Amino acid sequence: MRLAIGCPIFEREWSLPRWFQCIFNQKVQTKNTDLIFAYTEGKDNTLGIIEKYGDKFNSVNIIDCNDIPFYRERDANRFYSLVILRNRIIDVLREIQPDYYFSYDSDILIPDNTLKTLIKDKKDIVAPWVDLVLDGTPNCSSLEGEGGFRRRKPYELHYPKQGLYKVDTVFAVFLMENKVFNNCTYAWHTGGEDFGWALDVIEKGYESWMHGDLVCTHLYRKDI
Repeated sequence: MRLAIGCPIFEREWSLPRWFQCIFNQKVQTKNTDLIFAYTEGKDNTLGIIEKYGDKFNSVNIIDCNDIPFYRERDANRFYSLVILRNRIIDVLREIQPDYYFSYDSDILIPDNTLKTLIKDKKDIVAPWVDLVLDGTPNCSSLEGEGGFRRRKPYELHYPKQGLYKVDTVFAVFLMENKVFNNCTYAWHTGGEDFGWALDVIEKGYESWMHGDLVCTHLYRKDI
């Protein structure tokens, strides 16, 4: 089995060592694992940390994304940039053709055994559970109306925190099978690039699932 792990990345010196340690704790065969980063240069040592840990993996693909200026900004323009960044990762995936791609944002910490559990779930797309903004808002949404989405709280009926259950979209951290990244792409959506991706996933007939028993930590602030 060949696995790829990746994300867009910019100034993550503060979180990357813990992110890498979470991968090592999965006890997957790192020599059968490829890393893919859509990298925007910043003022810290993000690239040095990637290079420090990268030799333990089959390959490290660093995509130069310094031609995308708005990624540095925290406003709506960022969604356009993230569509491009994530689709550049998709392009690399289609070249190297791993069996699975684990889209794993660099400010998320996953519990041990997450990857093996998600792979055993045998779903098109499946995600562990993340409290995104430390108020119970999960990393999933329901489709409502013509292309609209609504994030639900974990106490709502449709999204219990525990168990394996179907959702309309997931984001931040999730596993997808080879057939998904070969047939789906990210697109602009007013709510963010993940929703544009979800609409394409749904249109192509794939399903997204949550594994709520796998509870991750979101490094929403640097002091977490």
